[in-house]
Amino acid sequence: MDNIILDYKILVLFAPGMETVLYAKSGEVFMDEHNIQWIKFVANNGLAAGKEHMVRTDEVIIVRDDN
Repeated sequence: MDNIILDYKILVLFAPGMETVLYAKSGEVFMDEHNIQWIKFVANNGLAAGKEHMVRTDEVIIVRDDN
């Protein structure tokens, strides 16, 4: 399976409470060698703003930010 490039602004909300939101200009969704899906992005906010993040997609909700 090829990686999926999200070439638009996204919000990454942490499930289940969705109280933590990270913003990013883009993201990349990929599968690892164990068939676990991840999203990789550089957060614009939060404690590690400007750093690359990798989070399992089963732990977050990814929302397109058209604003």
